[in-house]
Amino acid sequence: MITNPYLQLDELVSLIETLPNYRVFKKLVVPIKDYKNDSIFGRGKVEELTEIIKHDTNIDGVVIGLSSIDVAQYITLQKIWRKPLYDKYRIILQIFKHYAKTNESRLQIALAEIPYLKMKLRMNQQIVKMKEIDPTLDISSIFHENIYFNNDNRTSFHEKLEILNQREDKLKKSLEKIKQGRENRKMSNSSSLQNPYPIIAVIGYTNSGKTSLIKALAVNQTKLSPENRLFATLDVSLHQGILPYSEKVLYLDTIGFISDIPVSLISAFQVTLSDINRADILLHVRDASHPDTNFQNLTVMETLKSLGIKQELIDNMIEVHNKIDLLPKLTVHTKIENPKLKIFPTSITKSVGLSELLTGIHMLLLKRQNKSTIHLKIPIQLYSKIYSYLLKMNASIVKTEPTDDSQNYMLEIVIDQKTLSIFKINFDPRYIVV
Repeated sequence: MITNPYLQLDELVSLIETLPNYRVFKKLVVPIKDYKNDSIFGRGKVEELTEIIKHDTNIDGVVIGLSSIDVAQYITLQKIWRKPLYDKYRIILQIFKHYAKTNESRLQIALAEIPYLKMKLRMNQQIVKMKEIDPTLDISSIFHENIYFNNDNRTSFHEKLEILNQREDKLKKSLEKIKQGRENRKMSNSSSLQNPYPIIAVIGYTNSGKTSLIKALAVNQTKLSPENRLFATLDVSLHQGILPYSEKVLYLDTIGFISDIPVSLISAFQVTLSDINRADILLHVRDASHPDTNFQNLTVMETLKSLGIKQELIDNMIEVHNKIDLLPKLTVHTKIENPKLKIFPTSITKSVGLSELLTGIHMLLLKRQNKSTIHLKIPIQLYSKIYSYLLKMNASIVKTEPTDDSQNYMLEIVIDQKTLSIFKINFDPRYIVV
């Protein structure tokens, strides 16, 4: 997905060093002979890497920047290198497990871990066969993980696999209950007299600045602590904000996306990420300073589609081109895949472009909710009654002021067409100033 292998390597290093006490001592771009080959690399490259690993005492493990490696590849390379072996799947899984805070995210991570545990079980089966063929083989000196080193006759391979399948089903049912609870709350909110505030889902590639943007736009968010690391957000959360004309909205902070992420990891977070479909607007935060920003954008688009996000939301999405302060002469990337998108260059750290962005969100909400700005001229004796009515109907009252003769009040309001039609039934339509 990333066009430059050195950029891909840099992203992998950032992933690894997101974990506490993990440090990269050596990084290499190595050509791959065949993704399906047991050794992955050519024979000469394997020998070259073996010499590096053998003589560098700082190396405690090896990370291969592939989405995932299979059992045969794992066993083959670990037999040669005799160091713990990791792929992208396992690194991301470790990050998720370390930083998960809520019960929901822990359930989703446990579900994402099942495919790895099944792979580990198959690997154990192969190791047992290796030991049967060569009883003198010192398995513990080759494999450093917590795996079974002997044939457990009490529990067969198929029985262990069934235990994992049962655990997988149990986790899916628990997550389905959470999803159903959300749907029930959603139906309850939609049937209540008080309309919920519009929801702005903030999405984007990991470490693009989503949480920082929400902290800048939302009110009273001193507890939000954006971190400069990949996957700083693993749980969705709602934060209240105020748009122009005092309209209240809720910003939905979401988990970041990343290229070449294993399908099972994204699938496990379906319940959390399905909240994006509740949004009225998508706000896509992009790191405009990143040399691969367009490919990061492609990753986000493909992930949204794989999650089943409504096409209408994607088509009407706002793009926030963040970190323009890191670009020369504040230029921004101008390649736009969809000309319908509204693009707002920003620097969250420098507070550049935020007021324009808020206005853009407000204008799009007016359009999507069929709202418009109108003016009312109300007799002073009806002012309190109509003012209270408008608030009850969730109209946004922008401005009020008495007329020069003090007989009337002028009101500027933002209101949807349905509410305006009801207003015309309950009050004199001539109060509306054309």
